[in-house]
Amino acid sequence: TLATGEAFEVPGSAILAPAAPFWSPDSRQLAYLTQPGNFLTAVFDVATRTSRELCTCRFQRGSWGPTGVILLGTLDGSPIQRVSLTDRLPSAVTRAEATDGELDSLPIWLPDGQRFLFTRSRPGSAPVTYAASLDGGEPRRVADGSWDLIAQSGIDGGAYLLGLEAAGLVARSFDVSTLSV
Repeated sequence: TLATGEAFEVPGSAILAPAAPFWSPDSRQLAYLTQPGNFLTAVFDVATRTSRELCTCRFQRGSWGPTGVILLGTLDGSPIQRVSLTDRLPSAVTRAEATDGELDSLPIWLPDGQRFLFTRSRPGSAPVTYAASLDGGEPRRVADGSWDLIAQSGIDGGAYLLGLEAAGLVARSFDVSTLSV
């Protein structure tokens, strides 16, 4: 653990897929794809050192919200899915037009725990970052490009979207209340 410097193996992690594991907001649990061929996603509890199945689903990137809702994004044309430790059946929270090759990916929670950002892309077009809500409704276009991280600044209290552009890592000022850059 980071607190003790002790290292231990996460069960089922010997065959980690290229999906990025991600932490719960309290850093006590880790979600990861444990069996890439079977699409089994598990949750590891750091305190008990035990794993349990979250869902039979795959993801390329995930984000764990403060209310326990987990968002999963794939690269196979599926919409962003929501799942939780209590309701382990994934359900769609976005509507990608898979017939057009549209792809919704890279979900990241906003601080309020109800809204999230995601990247929508289509073949032959540049990606666009959208904001959506678990309450439903149409996603709102936030910015051109894939801005897949949000950072709160300890210096000025502002929020920033982080993304990669030709110049490298770029931060753009972001107003979380108005969803504007």
